[in-house]
Amino acid sequence: MKYFFQKFKKQLLRLLAAVLVFGAAMLVLLYFLGYYDFSFLDRYKVLGEIFDDAPITSQNGPSAFFDPSGLFDDEESLISGDEPTDSLSGTSASGRPEASSGLPEDYLYYETKSVKSVYTDDRLPDKLLTNSKNGGDTVAELEEDGYYASGISYSEAGLNFVPPSPVIPEPESAEGEETPEPAEIPEEDLIPKVVTGTFVPGETVLGKMTFSFKLPEEFSYRKRQVVKETVTSPDDDGEWFVTETKEREQRPAVELYMGYILLDNKLNLSMIASDATPLSIVDDKVYSPAYVRDRYDRPLFVRDSVAEEGGTVYFYLDTDGQNFIAADYDPVEEDRGLKFDYPASYGKSDTGITTDKNGVTGRFAYVMRGVGMVTGYDYTNAYAFTENRAAVTTAKNRGGLFFIDENGNRVFDTWKYYFNEHGRDVYENLVLPLTDGIENIGFFYFDHGLTRVRRQVIDAYNWAYVRRVRTMKDEQILIRTDGTEYELPAGYTLEGYSDGMILLSKDGRYGFIDYTGEWIAQPIYTAATPFVCGLATLTTEDGRVGMIDTEGNIVLQFTYDYISQVSDGLIAAFREENGWTILKMMEKDSVGA
Repeated sequence: MKYFFQKFKKQLLRLLAAVLVFGAAMLVLLYFLGYYDFSFLDRYKVLGEIFDDAPITSQNGPSAFFDPSGLFDDEESLISGDEPTDSLSGTSASGRPEASSGLPEDYLYYETKSVKSVYTDDRLPDKLLTNSKNGGDTVAELEEDGYYASGISYSEAGLNFVPPSPVIPEPESAEGEETPEPAEIPEEDLIPKVVTGTFVPGETVLGKMTFSFKLPEEFSYRKRQVVKETVTSPDDDGEWFVTETKEREQRPAVELYMGYILLDNKLNLSMIASDATPLSIVDDKVYSPAYVRDRYDRPLFVRDSVAEEGGTVYFYLDTDGQNFIAADYDPVEEDRGLKFDYPASYGKSDTGITTDKNGVTGRFAYVMRGVGMVTGYDYTNAYAFTENRAAVTTAKNRGGLFFIDENGNRVFDTWKYYFNEHGRDVYENLVLPLTDGIENIGFFYFDHGLTRVRRQVIDAYNWAYVRRVRTMKDEQILIRTDGTEYELPAGYTLEGYSDGMILLSKDGRYGFIDYTGEWIAQPIYTAATPFVCGLATLTTEDGRVGMIDTEGNIVLQFTYDYISQVSDGLIAAFREENGWTILKMMEKDSVGA
């Protein structure tokens, strides 16, 4: 072997050099042909300085204030009112190019702060496209589409906490006397104001929380068993049904539940309050989130390991955060329709009319506080009034859903008999959704004049004479308060409706339109979650997750591997390079933004 290597050493070295040169040439050729690019290198470093790991504070106890590092290079310039500039492109932090940047236009980076006009996900901000690599658009064309020159990606999340400046009163003293001292700012005004309701564009920002302990660095440390529900259409056109399967999935090391933070350290589950105060260790094999609230809006848990007489026992966490207390919760009377991490305002009446349950028949009536009965005990299901409408069911018409007004009158017909396009006589009715998770958000309650319903059409002959359900159509639509159908874009499927935002899908791609029909997020995403508290997530084809508000503004950049839904003003986000980050919705004016 040694003789062979010495004899052919020169030939082997020449062959190796030829292979390396040829390989490098092929890489360059493929790059210029567009078969790949290096944009993935920027994916995690774009916000690396903005969202670094939460430091371990030296204070006694936890801290819920915000990390004062890094959205702007110069914190003092923010306090003084001077707009900081980016050293790479000479742009301001607002994203617009500085006139004195001195860089050729082709070398400026372009990004967008909104997804409204993004028709391909390679134009999303973390790609940092240059003018020469985005299809040859001119600078003017880019700016018309809402793109701005910038050397760093934009995000309002992570804004520095800057206390308000003291207000210097106008001197009222006589000439020669000392000017009054600036008024002291009350201590409560120095604390950022938390928003647990809805994120309002331009008025709300996200701030990064810091803790007295380190958040997990891994996405998950262990698996758990979950029950998956699948809606199935039978082969014989019968009634649709739900099948349940048990699956194992990775448990996120950080989970949110109605304002609580659940941290998994491989062995135990620690419960943390929304102000970063550690509460207790929870045995998740005994207590688990019930995804419901009681009449006092307290998040409830179920004790899975104990079979109590009378059904599931519900618990809430005591104010000391140490003990679970049995809750006086009626899952029928206090049902809000769906079970998910909903805000306290969800499923609440916007009038003085509430429901009352008959203890003997189990049926519901509506009553007006201080007035009396509005309806009789007629309903098998009764939901809260919104926009002068309440969704109810009775035992009639296959338990179909219909709506009443504040006088108890049915506002439009839902049980209809007619001949369809094939000449068959059919019954049409609105029926309850088959599952009760967030996948059916938009049912039961009107929002911006619309609500989501399930419309079912069955063959009249089979139902009336054979007592067999033959389903002709089973679909989900949006209707107005007068019962008329809201026309969705042709070919799209309704996936969710909340906060006036309609989640649509077509051919495996997702996007949002608002209740007026305007596209908020173009249908180019491989996954999306419905809006909760004014925020929703979108996932690009290469797995990047970002978060937007109801105007399509990008609130969290598309650099994450996972972003949770909003949970009482909290958001948990994970990136492989930085681990977990927890953010809190705050009033913009209270954080010196």
